[in-house]
Amino acid sequence: MYKKYTISEDLTVVGRTMGYRPVELYRYAEVLLIYAEAKAASGGVDASALDALNQVKRRAAGLDPNTPDASVDATSATISDIIAEKGWELAAEDKRWFDLIRTETLEEVAAKKRPY
Repeated sequence: MYKKYTISEDLTVVGRTMGYRPVELYRYAEVLLIYAEAKAASGGVDASALDALNQVKRRAAGLDPNTPDASVDATSATISDIIAEKGWELAAEDKRWFDLIRTETLEEVAAKKRPY
């Protein structure tokens, strides 16, 4: 489901995916998003916060993170935008729940979930 967990793993052990890699606690992309969120919370998104957010967006789009690209770069962002990007970036890394609780948006996000 998430290639980032299986790309370097032996998928034949006991017929299921087994990982031998340690779980990353923080990745650089997460640090950038934490920085962008903190800047936004402390009085507004400035150029450095947008650059941090856009580095993550560019890398996710397969572009050079350090080269601006108008097709993916955000020109403005809110805390909600940054939290949403963090949710996509850190999918399946067990971090989303804590962001939703901390920002008191769990009920709002859960209400948008499609029932299966």
